[in-house]
Amino acid sequence: MSFTIAMALSLLFLSLLDPTIARDPFSSKAASEPSKILKDACNHTEYYDFCVNTISLDPSSRTADLVGLVGIAVKFSVDNTTSTSNYVQKLWRESWNQTNLHMVLDSCNDDYISALGDLQNTADEFYVHKDYTGAVEIMGKCMLMPMSCEDANRSLHMSLSHLSDINMYLDKLLHVGLALLQLLT
Repeated sequence: MSFTIAMALSLLFLSLLDPTIARDPFSSKAASEPSKILKDACNHTEYYDFCVNTISLDPSSRTADLVGLVGIAVKFSVDNTTSTSNYVQKLWRESWNQTNLHMVLDSCNDDYISALGDLQNTADEFYVHKDYTGAVEIMGKCMLMPMSCEDANRSLHMSLSHLSDINMYLDKLLHVGLALLQLLT
């Protein structure tokens, strides 16, 4: 009996230090459920399921307000464009002996570098200046970039399917980010 009391006291002490230790074991579904504000915001996008699934990857989305959700979308857009730009540059360096592919990747590389600059300016307008209208205008310029790269990619008789997947993902991500940003204006 004293073992059980000691265990209960230990659990009580630990729960005071970290309340998540003693939480209801059946509440994990609630913790992973996207917030109402995220669902409501994503209703204003062209890609509801994509929006909810992507933005909810960031644990802070469960408690974020609309500005916080937009911040997550902007961050994801910058991060994804950065990694895609790095990937395209790697492919470009490896394609030096394939003229058509090298030209397509050169075009995509230019698109991604330009978009990355615009997205970093979007982030600056959003985070530093709190100029949501300016952020919308700058992010809007990025919208053509993934499809420009995709058009160039499709011009090859043998397009790079992985690059197509990346272009489509970023296109959706940019649409979601822009739609959420527009809710702030």
